[in-house]
Amino acid sequence: MKSGQEVLDDRGYRNEIHNNAEAPAAPAVIIAYGNPLRNDDGLAWSVADALERKLGPASVEIVRLQQLTPELAEKVSRFQTVIFIDAEWPDRRDRQPGDVHLEEIAAQDFGFTAHTRFSHFLTPSVLVNLAAKLYGANARAFSVTVTGQNFDHGQSISPAVQSALPRIASRIEQLLATVKAETMTEVGA
Repeated sequence: MKSGQEVLDDRGYRNEIHNNAEAPAAPAVIIAYGNPLRNDDGLAWSVADALERKLGPASVEIVRLQQLTPELAEKVSRFQTVIFIDAEWPDRRDRQPGDVHLEEIAAQDFGFTAHTRFSHFLTPSVLVNLAAKLYGANARAFSVTVTGQNFDHGQSISPAVQSALPRIASRIEQLLATVKAETMTEVGA
């Protein structure tokens, strides 16, 4: 008797999903996640709106979500560059509301803990790892976080965070330009 994976392989499902996935129109995807009904937690959606007005669909695909889910691994696998945008709690003493932090992230294994039964604990690095393991992806991934101030129910972004919006959008535009230039240099080398 064949295993479930052997049956799927015989029917071509695994390869069909990966090989026939629609090629992205853009080389990069921005995944803006957070809850727009929790004030500053909706910041990523506001950044996505600003970037969508500035950048065309040929340069970046923008996705807005309330939280990261394992199903995103397939989408992540189709892009050369992935940028995650999120608001973070102001629980670090060295960070103030409106502070912007950008870092390149590496794939991280999903270690099971008491919190893993909740999908909200899926991190960008774990999602990048899922894309690599399930689909053979090798995307460069970045996390842009902004320290929030107010995560109560509502749809208003606090003044300190609102004033950071142009700076966030500009840093992401610079990041996209840098990654594109590096890619062009690698291809030309």
